[in-house]
Amino acid sequence: MPVPQSHQAPRRRTLRREAEEAIRDAIYTGVLKPGEPLGDRDLQTWLGFSRTPIREALNDLERVGLIEMSPQRYTRVFVPHSEDRLDLLHSLGALMSGVARLTVPSIEADDREALISTLHELLDAVEHRDRRRFDKTSRDTLEHFLAACPNTILLEGTHDFVSGLLYRLSVIRDAAHVDWSRVGTTVSRLIQAVREADGVAAELAVGTMFRMPEPPAIEPILPDWTTGTRPAQHAEH
Repeated sequence: MPVPQSHQAPRRRTLRREAEEAIRDAIYTGVLKPGEPLGDRDLQTWLGFSRTPIREALNDLERVGLIEMSPQRYTRVFVPHSEDRLDLLHSLGALMSGVARLTVPSIEADDREALISTLHELLDAVEHRDRRRFDKTSRDTLEHFLAACPNTILLEGTHDFVSGLLYRLSVIRDAAHVDWSRVGTTVSRLIQAVREADGVAAELAVGTMFRMPEPPAIEPILPDWTTGTRPAQHAEH
């Protein structure tokens, strides 16, 4: 049978999504502090929504690490622990280095220039040792990478989780924890990689930024056909 054509109206945001975005923004901007209780009645009064979309929004935010809940005890803004700092860094590095590897070679010219501009803002924040601006611009930089990522499957599973990790890291990190010199060098490397559309260099720079171990140098196992020489043989021990 012929398939009827339908003209769908643009999809509107649900109340669940609006509640999630409002609570998320309040957490990111510091209006809601770590450990702040999130009572249903208070949220209903603030947002003007019924309990159902608010609870759905809180469940979504719990999955990405911005909210923590204990039945019959509390629902509150997540309280990060300082001992998790290195794990947070490595988690961000593992996720975002892969995003950078895929995104940088394929990014459109206008998006590339916008990303480079944001990276220069990040570098300026580093040079001025401005922790607050550094955190905000770091988030903007990751958003640029994620928005330009060509792999929609990776993006669906990464975006909100990355934002949650970055928030938790920003809460437990102070200016004393930032190796400003090292970060500045790494951001400069990343700017160069983006400018040259070098995905591998971008991947390594992002990994270094989040303290991922540098990959070991791998010697070739095939002859160098340009010179006709074979790789050196290693003595067995």
